Amino acid sequence: MIAPLLLGTSQTPAFADDHATHLAQTAAVGAASVAASPDVWALGIGVHTAVMLLTMMVVAWIVYRKLGLAVLRQGWINFDLIWAAALLVVGSLALLAAL
Repeated sequence: MIAPLLLGTSQTPAFADDHATHLAQTAAVGAASVAASPDVWALGIGVHTAVMLLTMMVVAWIVYRKLGLAVLRQGWINFDLIWAAALLVVGSLALLAAL
């Protein structure tokens, strides 16, 4: 969400309510983001990574201090199983769509 700000593409027309204006704006944003310098991309990726890590650390600390590890032992979700099922479903749908 910070990428448009860092890339300088966050300007929107005052009355962007019709479909043609939206498409033109999307094309302009895409062209500007591709032309951005590697330093701007590195800064955006670095800021995003740092904020995500900080958020994960805060959430982990709150869970550890306030709820304790017992809640994790009782409410553990098997994300490997969920991802495997999701990949099978999406892969099957993609295969059916390709046929």
